[in-house]
Amino acid sequence: MKKILLGLGALLLPGCSAVGPSDLSVHEVLLYGQPAERLTWVYGTLGASGKSSVSLGGSALELRPQLPGGPAGSLAVAGQNVYRQPLGGAVPRLAVTRTASGLLSAAGNSYEALYYLDGQNWYRLSGQGSLQATPVSGLNGAGQLTDAEAAAISQALRGQGPVAVAVLPTSQVPDAPLKVEPAAREYRRTALYVTSVTAAPASSTGAAVTPPAPGGAMTLTTLARGTNASTEGATVLVATTQAELDRIYRLAYGNQSPKPTAPRLSSGETAVGLFMGRRSTGGYSVEAVSASVSGSTLRLTVQEKSPGKDMLTTQALTSPWSIVKVAGTFRDVQVVNQSGQPFGRGSGGELR
Repeated sequence: MKKILLGLGALLLPGCSAVGPSDLSVHEVLLYGQPAERLTWVYGTLGASGKSSVSLGGSALELRPQLPGGPAGSLAVAGQNVYRQPLGGAVPRLAVTRTASGLLSAAGNSYEALYYLDGQNWYRLSGQGSLQATPVSGLNGAGQLTDAEAAAISQALRGQGPVAVAVLPTSQVPDAPLKVEPAAREYRRTALYVTSVTAAPASSTGAAVTPPAPGGAMTLTTLARGTNASTEGATVLVATTQAELDRIYRLAYGNQSPKPTAPRLSSGETAVGLFMGRRSTGGYSVEAVSASVSGSTLRLTVQEKSPGKDMLTTQALTSPWSIVKVAGTFRDVQVVNQSGQPFGRGSGGELR
């Protein structure tokens, strides 16, 4: 899934002395897991000239008044709302799984707090084993984030499929704080681990599903969604056997570890993998919103989302996908978006 998009790369000003604004405050967020970058917001009061400078990690950067969309009180750093750097350190993995009944469980590195985004709604998770989910507005209260910073990161992750965000102890992360010149009166530091939430294998004792009548609408079940498939182009893959569904799952989770086991596909059911293909940033997603049958053809209507112009989103390469299941056996599958335009390769696709 990712880097948080808040603008283009930072502008280096080697000849600029870092005099700094008054009341200089620096807030950094270390993102591990699917993103791997450091976000740094700078706050302070500029002088009459309306500009200043600061050195972050040895890079001299120009400071200007806040740009539209920046957290309240923040300054523009090298022409952008935030200063971004890649992270080189690695932290232990955290795996969060969800059962068909909606129960969540987590295993892996220790954390101070754990949040869950189902694609649109945020929850704070608590407890042991099967976790309890409490609705929240986003990442407010996570680490040392301000409410505005929490809102920006929460919005960046929204619409990118189910994800979990763990607040890590900053004393246990491998990347050291930035060296700031002049010294900041306040230095806030928050470490987050972001990972996709995987679907646990479904029970094989589910109730039988009745195929739809020809020409009618039908029930559509989403098995899993994500943003990190190993596909480059838009693709639609159809599975009517367990082996075919297993291959679709391996493709969907090709760039993720651990890879979950595909749920059981019963005789008389069809699963369809919808792959958007490679995207240069996050903020993209695909979701099947309706299904119907015309003769022997299954018709799926999907909603394709892309990031808005001012949306805070991930900047690393992503590959969004969704896997759905319907009753009935279909090899001819037609997929269109809500405007009626074909999605991907239309009727099926070659399984890999």
